[in-house]
This record gives sequence, C-alpha cells and structure tokens, in this order.
Amino acid sequence: MHLLSIIPGAIGDFVLTLPAVAWLQSHLRPERMELWVARGNLPLARSTGYADTAEALQDTGIESYPPGRECLRRMRSFDRIVSWWGSGNPEFVDRIRAVHPRIDFLRALPRQSGLHMIEFRRAQLDRIFGSTPGFPATPRIHWTGEEDRFAERFWAARPENPGVALHPGASGPRKRWPARNFAEVARGLSHDPNCRRLLLEGPLDGEAVREVRHGLAQDSVLWETVRIENLSRLAAVLSRCRLYIGNDSGITHLAAALGIRTIALFMDTDPRVWAPRGPRVELLRRPGAGQVLSIL
Repeated sequence: MHLLSIIPGAIGDFVLTLPAVAWLQSHLRPERMELWVARGNLPLARSTGYADTAEALQDTGIESYPPGRECLRRMRSFDRIVSWWGSGNPEFVDRIRAVHPRIDFLRALPRQSGLHMIEFRRAQLDRIFGSTPGFPATPRIHWTGEEDRFAERFWAARPENPGVALHPGASGPRKRWPARNFAEVARGLSHDPNCRRLLLEGPLDGEAVREVRHGLAQDSVLWETVRIENLSRLAAVLSRCRLYIGNDSGITHLAAALGIRTIALFMDTDPRVWAPRGPRVELLRRPGAGQVLSIL
C-alpha cells in the first residue's frame, strides 16, 4: 500500500499530529508513506522516522482551486489518503473523491471544547478504523545523522553544557508571556556560571527578543540569541538542553516532545486542547516571574 497523509498547519499542529502519523504507519504498514505538510515543517516531516518522503503543500498544487491535473494524478497514485486538509470545502472534497474513493477527509481542529488535539486525532482515526490500540500518548521527534552532527558542532563551540533555552516568541501577542517576565527569569538564570544560555528567535520573534534583551540590561551579554530555522536541526540542538521555557508555541511543543524539562507558559489559549505533550512538561497558566523562578 502507498499511503499519503496531508497535514496542514503550523509547527504545533504538526507535532501534535505525529502520534496519528505514527499509528497509521505501525497499523497500516504501508510499503511507502508520504507526507504533505506546510513548508516550515518539511525538515521535521522528512526526519519523522515514519514516512519515506515528504513535500511542501505549496509545491503539490493542492492549494490551487481547482487542483491541477498533475496534483490529481499524484493523488491517484496512492492507494489510500488520510487528509486533514480541505474538509471544510465541500466542492473540493467532492472533486477529490470523484477521482480517489479511498480518501478520508478529517477536520483540522476540534469543535468540542476541552478535547486535547492528540485525543481528537485518535478519535478521528477511531471512527475510520474502529479502534486504535497502541496509539502513542506523546509525539516522538526524529532527526538525521547530519543534524546530529550539526548539534555536536553547535555544542562543541559552547562548552558550558547543559544549556538553558528561553523562547519568548509565539504566533501572536496574546499568546506571549510579558517580555519583562522573561527578562526577570533570565536574570535569575544568569547567576549560574556553568550554564550556556540560549535566547531562541524564530522568524517572527525579533521584537519579543529585543524586548527581553532590553529588560536584561547588563545581563544581556550572558545570553546568546540563536536562530535555527531548520526545525530538525533545532530539535537536535534542544535535545542537549537541560531546561526549556517558552510560550504556547510550536517550539514549546517541539521541546516537550524531545523529553527535556519544559516549562510551558499559557496566556489566552486553552491548555486542555493545546498543552504540549512530553514526559517532563510543567504547565503554568498566567504565572508571575516569581512563580517560574520558584520551580527552577
């Protein structure tokens, strides 16, 4: 069987869908499995350990309406498709089903309040397959040997291991813990002479990082701003850290899934739905800086 899974959305959506991808791979045991994902998630998708190959949604033609002949031809080449893309567009659904009867269109987001995304994904697959024994409770992140070597070089140049990483960014201002709080926590962490301190900056996090640095004042020189846009490389680097602190963001989901101690700070979003999953996650809802410092 050749299986295609289509997963739209940002980093967090992708990471929380990985248990479903893992279950599909282990249950269906396809001869070949391909993922179509948002371009930013492509490095992770190519390193999941579950799929044989991955492609950016933008390059498949599926985002065009109506989808072109080449896109439809490629979709027909798969024996089965599980898609979290397009379920809200009945015309699109009908067009694809006319050329591919073995496709399951699933909602990208839950309607029911309070149902975590991973449980929502499991419930969706339950409806298709009857039951999902062995469905993973947490995502698993993989990376390649080249990315592991990148991380080794990164940390070899920064010998004060283990590291601490702060990520003050998020997809919107309402999800961000105040920069002054991040700065206060960072100042509290600045007194450890054996700790390498990383201030993570994503493509849209420049303002948040500048605000934190401004609040750090003279301690700012102790923190290194790090921008690694390849998510698999970032995963390999973060896996060597002893502590990560961040907002409800895709990078926080990534850190949690890696198994490092993760302190997730929630402001307006619902942690019942979006809490990062991992073995060492501590979730705080609208905490003060002192509350975070007290548990470090």
